Amino acid sequence: MPRQYSVVCDDEIGDRVESLAREYELTEQEVLRQLIQQGLEDSG
Repeated sequence: MPRQYSVVCDDEIGDRVESLAREYELTEQEVLRQLIQQGLEDSG
């Protein structure tokens, strides 16, 4: 079952997430999901 999390970040990170979402035509939520997934894969 999917879990839902809340993320708080500073303006610089938020701007980067927004920029990636626009660039790849994704939602900000999808950008964050992919970034977290990639980070977990890279760490393990």
